[in-house]
Amino acid sequence: SVTTIAYGFYATPEACARLNAGEEPAFVGFNEAEAYVPEAVWLARHFPRARRRFRANNQFAQAIAARSGVGVALLPHYIGRAEPGLQRCKLEPVPPPREVFLVRRRQNARTMPINLIVDDLVRAFAEDRALFEEDRAASSDQLE
Repeated sequence: SVTTIAYGFYATPEACARLNAGEEPAFVGFNEAEAYVPEAVWLARHFPRARRRFRANNQFAQAIAARSGVGVALLPHYIGRAEPGLQRCKLEPVPPPREVFLVRRRQNARTMPINLIVDDLVRAFAEDRALFEEDRAASSDQLE
C-alpha cells in the first residue's frame, strides 16, 4: 500500500464540549446517492439511530458544514486537521484505517512516463504520511 488513511470525528470546540457533557451526536454525513461509500456504511452501522443534520456528496463539504456548527463529521485526518475551526472530538468507536493502493497495468510496468509518475506519487505519500495516519502523539486524553 502507498499509505493508510485514518479517521476521526471532527466538530467545533463547542460541539465537542457538548458531546463530552453527554449530548447525543448529530452527524454531518453523505447523502443518499453516496450511501455506498465505506465511511457512510460504517457510520450507519455503528450509529444507526443518530440524527443526520446535513448530507453532502463529499467530505470537504462535510468539513465546512461541521465548521459552521451543523454537526459532527467523520473525516479523514488530512481533511479534519486542515480545516480551521474544527477539532477532533472524543467519540468512539472510529472506523479502522483504510489502505491506499496504487495500481497500474502490467503492460505499463516499463513505461518511463508512467514510472516517473508512480515514483513521484509514492514519494509524495511517503513524505506526507503523517497527514493521513493516526496522530500517535495524541492520546485519547488529549481529545476534546
